Order: sequence, then C-alpha cells, then structure tokens
Amino acid sequence: MRHYEVIYLIRENYVEDVDSVKSKTEGFMREKKGKVWRLNDWGMRRLAYKMKKAKNA
Repeated sequence: MRHYEVIYLIRENYVEDVDSVKSKTEGFMREKKGKVWRLNDWGMRRLAYKMKKAKNA
C-alpha cells in the first residue's frame, strides 16, 4: 500500500469551519478505501509569503 501526505490550509476567516473540513476530508479518504493513519492539527500559522492576500492560515 502506498502512503500519501495531505496538507491543506484554511484561511483565518474560516476558523469556525475547521472541524467540518476535517470530517469531510476524512470521509472522502474512507470513501475511496483509504485509511487515515495520523491526523495532526498544526493550528494557526504565519505563512512564509502571502497567498491571495492572506498572512495566516
């Protein structure tokens, strides 16, 4: 079985939607017969450079 790493950024405007994004992502992985081996929440981070005018995600 191949192992993949998925990282996604959520803008600071949508902090309240983090749990729903997490559950949707896990559901999609399981729907495609994948296994979630480890899940880490890194919290709010300052980005190295702006992405679409966002400094934090």
